[in-house]
Amino acid sequence: MSAKRSPGREPAGTEPPKRLTLSEIARAQLAALERVPREHSTVGLSRNARGVTQIEVSVRTGDEGVDTLADALELARKLYDELRKAYPVEAPE
Repeated sequence: MSAKRSPGREPAGTEPPKRLTLSEIARAQLAALERVPREHSTVGLSRNARGVTQIEVSVRTGDEGVDTLADALELARKLYDELRKAYPVEAPE
């Protein structure tokens, strides 16, 4: 016959799970946020159905040397212009 247990009681020899304090929860949340990678600048290249290279440039402020929106715009234009030279759009035949 199996032993009956009272509701809410753990079997003998086991401890109930420890409840976290509010400060422990807050610390865990802050640690998790610090592990999340922040967004960064990217360059994307893809080809459409016609074989034309499509360019996507995303420059974020906060990256090294990019402190203002004007800096981000300048770098994005520079990268885009360089990529347009490397992947020119060919005239249709």
